[in-house]
Amino acid sequence: MIIGMQQLSKKDSTQPTSNHKKELIQIVFIILATIILLFLVFKGEELPKFVYNSVERQSAQPLQDLIDKSDKIVNLIEEKKYVAGMALNNPGSTVSAQDLNSYTLQVMNSFENGRSDINTIDRYLSIQSKIPLLPPAYRDYHNKKIEWFTVHKKWFEALKKIKTAEQQMSDQVNQMTNVVDIMRKTTVDYGTGLNYASAAASITNGILSGIDRMEKDNMMIPEIKQYFIHMKERISIIQDLHTRILNDPTFTPNNYVFELNKRLNTIPEDKNYPELYAQWRTTCIAPLEPEKEAYYESSINQFNELLDLKQRTKIMEDAISVWLYKMKFLK
Repeated sequence: MIIGMQQLSKKDSTQPTSNHKKELIQIVFIILATIILLFLVFKGEELPKFVYNSVERQSAQPLQDLIDKSDKIVNLIEEKKYVAGMALNNPGSTVSAQDLNSYTLQVMNSFENGRSDINTIDRYLSIQSKIPLLPPAYRDYHNKKIEWFTVHKKWFEALKKIKTAEQQMSDQVNQMTNVVDIMRKTTVDYGTGLNYASAAASITNGILSGIDRMEKDNMMIPEIKQYFIHMKERISIIQDLHTRILNDPTFTPNNYVFELNKRLNTIPEDKNYPELYAQWRTTCIAPLEPEKEAYYESSINQFNELLDLKQRTKIMEDAISVWLYKMKFLK
């Protein structure tokens, strides 16, 4: 009796496992049958079209975000030019350097966000490139989309290179203004003046580090670098003389003035900064503008052609998607 109950118990314990396997097999069979049925009903090419369009729908939002950011960048640049022109032609204008700099900062933030969108779209395009059995119309559309996006990225990067350099130069001007303001305070007294001179030297070192980075990108001219090297040398002279008069009782204020003038006269005179800035724009920025504009025009033209091709060939209207829309599985 006990043996019989044990056998019955063993038999019952294996039953759920057997049923679970049957259910799993049935689910797999239903999925495979559905895929095969869809493949047969909607012809062999409809499934690749549906997969392609599914990815296309996913990439629509980052693509629209990128286009919006590109338009925003162009509009901000034009708006900044207008505001700067108004300020220049109106001596009573309340527009400040900080106001103009805020436009540049918005542009730079849009560049950073746009780069994220570009990386996302690149991933979607890579997935679509790997979809097999795409019909010729889809393959042609995809290739043209890659061509357009390649040009758009080149325009985006060309514009970013120009605006990044302009922002770096704007920072340079602000830092230089700080140095000039600080150096005016070095005459308060020798001890305090030495501290101010040290602070100015630190800022100047930061400017020169930024110039070195711009040199590596071929976005700097040697005349501007030399201008700040000479500025650093003048600050170093003042630091040295302040230190000497504080520590050497025989070094009088008259000695200080004589030594200062003598040593400053050994440093060559540079062009004024506005002249150097104009020279920088002519040398580093002007040659990049035609290529940037060419990319921009090409991007607009190719994008319009892409939209026209998409409408004519009815991309996005594969049979499976249309059926899912009718059944309200897709919105």
